[in-house]
Parts: sequence; structure tokens; C-alpha cells
Amino acid sequence: MQHIIIGAGIVGACTAYYLSQKKENEVVLIDGELEGKATSAGAGIICPWVDDNENVKKFNLMNKGAEYYPSLINSLEKIGEDDTGYKKTGALVTNENLESLYILKEKLKYLSKSFSMIGDLEMFKAPTAKFYFPPIDESLHTLYISGGARLDGKLLNKSLINGFKKMAVPTFKAKQLFIIQMEL
Repeated sequence: MQHIIIGAGIVGACTAYYLSQKKENEVVLIDGELEGKATSAGAGIICPWVDDNENVKKFNLMNKGAEYYPSLINSLEKIGEDDTGYKKTGALVTNENLESLYILKEKLKYLSKSFSMIGDLEMFKAPTAKFYFPPIDESLHTLYISGGARLDGKLLNKSLINGFKKMAVPTFKAKQLFIIQMEL
């Protein structure tokens, strides 16, 4: 089956990498290498459990994305891509209102029964959090969520493109990356 993917940002590169793992696929990845890509500037915190978890469809989609990262990273590491920009570090949620953090903690505790990736939850009252993360304002209370991770979009994108190229099977000439220089 032939696939043409336009755009080699994280989504396009991940799609090309995923499809290229099946030998029956011929994959062409096309990118214009335009300045200002969100992927190149992307650095993020992966902790979907605290963002709009009232919208069930959105919450489930974000959680599936977070759950996919470890297997994606593992597959990249198996082919020698060790600098993916992904690391499970845990995440901090801060608030001056301690009660609102306790409410969030209870909600996450309940959700963790279905979404084990949330991990452990630990509350730090102000100013204790500053001991664990010095830049934090000492007036902030903190909820630590062990399942959180960080991501450097530029590094992950590079690993995905390298992985895509490594997965190329010589008999499929179309499995390649085209860089198109565009003048605007």
C-alpha cells in the first residue's frame, strides 16, 4: 500500500515511522522545512489528567496519547534512537489554594483506577515544594503526579525521522523523505 504524508512535524513523522514498520507499506514523507514550525519550538509537559478531565472524549484521547509515548520511545530506542527528548519526570500542579489541590488529588486518585499511568500522587504544602523544586514561589502548594513526563519536540521529531529512514526497506524505492524548498 502506498502512503504520501505531507508535513514532517511530529504528527507526520510519527505517522511515517509507524507506517514504515509494515513491509507492505510504501511511504513518502514530504516536508517544506519552513521556519516557525511548532514542532521545532515544542517543549512540553505530558500530564493530560489535569486538563479538562470533565470532557470524557477529549480526556480519553489525551490519555491514550500519553500512554502511547513509552511504547513509541521504546521502539525508537530499539533501533538506536536514544536521544528522543522524552523523559518520565513526574509533574507538579501548583496553587495558592490548598483545598483546590486536595479536590484535584481526590479526582485523580479516582481516575487512576482506570488510568494507571497517572501514578502516585503526593501533596506538598507551601513552602515545602520549594525544597524539591527551588524556582517555585514559596507561597504555592504543590501536587506531584508521578506519571507526568517532559518532551522536547525537536529531539523527538529528529528521532522519528531517523527511525523512519532506518525502517526503509531497499526494495521500496518510494520509502523516503523529500525536502521541498519553497519560496513564499
